[in-house]
Amino acid sequence: MIMESAVVLVLTLIAAVAQAPASGSAQAALATGSISGVVTDASTGSPVAEMPVRLGTSETRTDAAGRYTLRNVRPGRHSVVAGSPNRGTKIKVVSLLGGQDPSSIDFRLQENGAVSGRVLGQSNEPMPGLEVVLIGREYFAGALRYYRRRATATDDRGEYRLQEIPPGTSFLLLARERNTGMSPMSQVPNDPKLRRPAPAPTYYPNSTRPEEGELITLRAGESRENIDIRMLRSPSYCVEGTLRAAGGPADLSFWIHEEEMSFGLGPSGGVTGVPPGGKCGPDGKIRVCGLHPGSYRLTAFTGNLNSPVDFGATLITIADRDLRDVTITPQPRVPLTGRVVWASAPPEKPVNSQLSVLLTPLDRTAGGLGERATSPVPGEFSVKTHSGQDLLMDEYFVRVMGLTDPLYVKDITYGATSVIRSPLKLGGAMTGAELRVIVGHDGGSLAARVADKDGKGVPDVNVILMPKDAASEADLAAMRITGQTDQNGGYSSPTLAPGHYYVLATPSDVTDWSPESIGKLWGARLKAHEAEVGPNATVQVTLEPVVLN
Repeated sequence: MIMESAVVLVLTLIAAVAQAPASGSAQAALATGSISGVVTDASTGSPVAEMPVRLGTSETRTDAAGRYTLRNVRPGRHSVVAGSPNRGTKIKVVSLLGGQDPSSIDFRLQENGAVSGRVLGQSNEPMPGLEVVLIGREYFAGALRYYRRRATATDDRGEYRLQEIPPGTSFLLLARERNTGMSPMSQVPNDPKLRRPAPAPTYYPNSTRPEEGELITLRAGESRENIDIRMLRSPSYCVEGTLRAAGGPADLSFWIHEEEMSFGLGPSGGVTGVPPGGKCGPDGKIRVCGLHPGSYRLTAFTGNLNSPVDFGATLITIADRDLRDVTITPQPRVPLTGRVVWASAPPEKPVNSQLSVLLTPLDRTAGGLGERATSPVPGEFSVKTHSGQDLLMDEYFVRVMGLTDPLYVKDITYGATSVIRSPLKLGGAMTGAELRVIVGHDGGSLAARVADKDGKGVPDVNVILMPKDAASEADLAAMRITGQTDQNGGYSSPTLAPGHYYVLATPSDVTDWSPESIGKLWGARLKAHEAEVGPNATVQVTLEPVVLN
């Protein structure tokens, strides 16, 4: 009875407080506001109608004059997004005080571009039914990788057109056969001299190697025509071997594709496509032909394309002859347990925080999802698939999310290897190796004001924080922290590991993962402001925007 009375008393007090009128200043602080502005075309200045503008789950569209209004916005720091597939997206950071109604949060959107042309054979004949792929180059998991961004097919005249290409970013174009379904036992002659030359995947204008392809960079709204690809041919080689299960040869499915091309999703997304492949018979025999010289990833699996039941992969290299006696056996699934530990002595006060660990396969989509686990800090966890199984023996990128201030991830290790910026090669450590997330609790932060020479705050400027101990461009791509100033020129960082940082404010668009952007940042470190972030401290800096060439 005493307990029930206490509960009733507490609930009554809560209700009374909820019903009590707030003071004038408190009411002003809690009052919602609105955000409005105009969306225009960056090239012509004309208004863009019917353009979606979003804040969280709220969305509106611009009217005929390009104007939009987002209403009932709570006080705080918000990201407002405007854009569409044809124009890409832009983000504005808005800091809103209670009852404020900023009315000049304007967007200038660039229209995406397009490329078109023909794919021709070596005798100038049209090549119909080929796949033409827009290839992006991005630093990810410690290396420069190649990702599919758009794809189309050539028509009966060998013509193609790729649309919705973002301006200002450099891409490659690749033409290749659409041989997603391959015969497991090719009937081509045994003597390579009697085989027809095979169409080789060709990068514009006429190279079989991506590093030798010509980069294409479009201006806003540009439609570039006559980008013709001269399809190369090469000697046709075969890979012969046996696909095996635990009990011997088995009727497994297989993929085979060039090693440098990823069929997973990169840091900025993309399209995965389907790797060339097929399924062998009960004897497990394969003879896959029509291959040009180069390095390939050969995968054997059972089950769904993106969520295999069993899985094994190996790298093979074809030089100037057929490759024989290749054997591949899907490996058993691997249990993965983990532990979240403090980087130093535990904090004096208990921490009420939980983090998520996400493992993303580097060369397959896993249905577009990664494998996830949650854990208290500190704590233990076990990573399973969505169906509750152990993980496939493969390469994964590890991300940790959800830590609260002042916590940060100092390192992630698998066995004795750091995987915070490199792939986790599951099964590559000693049996029983665990994934260890090492968390620091002395994180600091950086607050910046970006102003012009007259001291006026500069909105919509990119602020880049580059740890001084980044040892390479690949390191910098993984370690940099990017953000944007609000309408007043203000920026606040997330929790940072204590240490020295190069801090740069720039209107240049260098926040993507391309080697061009990362190379500009790497070369601009000497132009940047150097700041030391101390444990549990906030450092204040004032910056002038720097244009990067």
